[in-house]
Amino acid sequence: MSRAWTADESALDLFARRPVRGFRTGLRFMDDAVIGASMASATVPLSARGDADSSGYQPRQVVEISGDDATPKLLVLLHVVATFLVRSGDREGGHERVYLFDHECDASAPLLFRIVCAKLRARGVDISTAKERARRALERVTLYRCRDTFQWLATLNQLHFELLEATPAPFLLAFHTVGSFQPIDKMVAKSVGDGLALVDQVFVLLKQFIHLHSPFVFATKTTSGAARNGWDTAEFMPRSWSSQVDKRIQLRCGQPPKSEAPRITLFESRSFWQGKSCISTVQVDGLELIEAETESKVPIQTDPPASLALLESDTNAADLWMQ
Repeated sequence: MSRAWTADESALDLFARRPVRGFRTGLRFMDDAVIGASMASATVPLSARGDADSSGYQPRQVVEISGDDATPKLLVLLHVVATFLVRSGDREGGHERVYLFDHECDASAPLLFRIVCAKLRARGVDISTAKERARRALERVTLYRCRDTFQWLATLNQLHFELLEATPAPFLLAFHTVGSFQPIDKMVAKSVGDGLALVDQVFVLLKQFIHLHSPFVFATKTTSGAARNGWDTAEFMPRSWSSQVDKRIQLRCGQPPKSEAPRITLFESRSFWQGKSCISTVQVDGLELIEAETESKVPIQTDPPASLALLESDTNAADLWMQ
């Protein structure tokens, strides 16, 4: 397979870059940003989408999922993680790994387990086999819960050296949320000066990390304040981050239908593909994401196991990870 030589890489980069399949999330409102609405809304069922080919998200692309506190950013992110974990099935032994930085301590192992099970069930896997495969899949997830930017910086640096010694395999880097430490970092910068603060250092390291290791990168970002034209809000992240973002998926809450139960919520998603705005309406029913243009639903009814063998960055994080 031939590899195109991009303008921003050296000959060594071209030689080192391995051909990697593109990644589709299986969520039409997410895939609109890379393959367009016409291809993303093909006849393939919503729950079964996500099989990778030459199209879709590519390594080194940084995807930002933004919205206010009311939007289900974490649920969307976990759906992306689940699709990535099961995209190879048993054909390649499931080598994909996920490194999840949960700065808000919101992620739940049972929640991710149930979503992974649902993805497998949608592919025709029986429930007992789905549970076993989901357990094995979650063993390939490493969770980090950093307390501040300094620990985040140190953890990224440590992960860099671990990956240098590890067997090469596709991996996804996920952040929830990327701007968690921004307010306190700004206060520190005012006190000690920008030169000693860590406002930009972590994102400079992240850029180098992405360039060297070529991960898929998905990050959530919480927005605040009034949105211009209903969508755009003022950017509060430093340019060292915003300049890296390749695709932006914006979420905003909609009003649930009066005839529906209170637990049903709606949100809208906006992305851009070839200069065109793609707006989708998505319904949240429990852990399900039901897109307006499809009748396909993924019933998530499996019970989570009593314990899951997840890798942890901190031995004290197990109690936080399990609910």
